Amino acid sequence: MLDDDQTNVIDVEVIEQPLTQKKVGILYICTGKYSVFWGRFYKSFEKNFLPGYEKHYFVFTDKPVDKLGSDRVKNIYQKNLPWPGPTLSRFDMFLRVQDSFADMDYLFFLNSNLVCAKEVTDVILPDEGQICAPLHAQFCRVDETSGVMSAIGGPHDTNPESSAYIPNAGSVDYIMGGVNGGHTKDYLDMCRECSHNVSIDAERGVVALRHDESHLNRYALAHPVKKLSPKYLYPEGWDIPFDAHIICLDKEAYGGHSYMRSVVPFAYEKCSQYAYRYTNNDMHHYLESKAIVTARQSTTRRVYDGYHTNANGDVVGNPPFYHKKDFELSR
Repeated sequence: MLDDDQTNVIDVEVIEQPLTQKKVGILYICTGKYSVFWGRFYKSFEKNFLPGYEKHYFVFTDKPVDKLGSDRVKNIYQKNLPWPGPTLSRFDMFLRVQDSFADMDYLFFLNSNLVCAKEVTDVILPDEGQICAPLHAQFCRVDETSGVMSAIGGPHDTNPESSAYIPNAGSVDYIMGGVNGGHTKDYLDMCRECSHNVSIDAERGVVALRHDESHLNRYALAHPVKKLSPKYLYPEGWDIPFDAHIICLDKEAYGGHSYMRSVVPFAYEKCSQYAYRYTNNDMHHYLESKAIVTARQSTTRRVYDGYHTNANGDVVGNPPFYHKKDFELSR
């Protein structure tokens, strides 16, 4: 028994183990002109997106981006595809290098023209078995009584010939494709299913109405999705009742959608009540050569990355060339 003035103290050596940071793989596509957004994107997401998590940036690009002093930025070669190739083939891009994500706890695809303006915490992270994506800002409504958000009335694909077809579209929430993520396994499962559906459409000569976004919404119809507030994908310049955390920059300030995408002017023919297919005779030439024939007009010629057209409209010049050694992954 101890006397009253004695203290029963047991010396214990406390060994502090460092907490293991969760790793988040950020999937970023910036082929062609989209590399203009990289610096601002990286600095804002490194500062504000999931603080406390170790972020790794997988940059799919045809010209290596500046790593800005980070050893967590990896350039992955991706040729610049004609529109809508960069968006429809993104699932295949990610699956092609999926072994590179083995150490990641989460994967997030983020549009190239995003700025993370305010701190985004792990409240956005979905449970296992889910992915997450924000409801579309244009169609989102908040019930004044329950506070529940919904985005009924978005541009779902109503073409029954497409794998992205959604029946009863008028009663289904519409999510945006510019921000989406989940546990690595769940995210890659989503990519596999969407890639499969894109391939089925290609065999049928059908392109989903809103490309990857349509396929993502079709996936959400059959699988659990954590639907986020539009504040996580807030269009620049809009006046909507959400506190902008992730801002989608207006491409008009950079030449507009068509200029950024270097859109090739295809002709179409109607092949069913709903579907259209490309009929431009030069389409395969464009797909093979990746020549860009549409861009912002100047008075005498059209000028864009590596190519230009002369007064007769002929494509001249050569694209910039980067050796495979400039990329961490190039297969």
